[in-house]
Amino acid sequence: MSNPRRDEPLNAELLTWSTLLSQCVRLAQAAVALPDGEGEAGQEGRAWRASVPHVIRLQAVWFALERREELAADEWALGRDRSAVALHESNTALIRIWSDMELDMPGGIASLLEDVRDAIARVG
Repeated sequence: MSNPRRDEPLNAELLTWSTLLSQCVRLAQAAVALPDGEGEAGQEGRAWRASVPHVIRLQAVWFALERREELAADEWALGRDRSAVALHESNTALIRIWSDMELDMPGGIASLLEDVRDAIARVG
């Protein structure tokens, strides 16, 4: 028996969001295995674990900003404002998380913050 949907084109939007979601799930799963003991490794593990929700949020915001042309102008204004609020909240939380552990924020997180900041600036 043949699959009736076999000749239909793939839904690129659905695949893209599914891929983003699967990456977020993998990141969250990996965070569970981070060290939680004493010393610097334990501190860094706790900082990463606390950072994961903010990293996922920032990745989703960046991705949404890159697809902004799909929104109507009135929806976009709200989306832009929400993106700026999300950036501010996550930036504040990440600075607190890493400074409370007396560790430098990893370059990957700092780069993600900058990418989101740049994306918001590009869309005005």
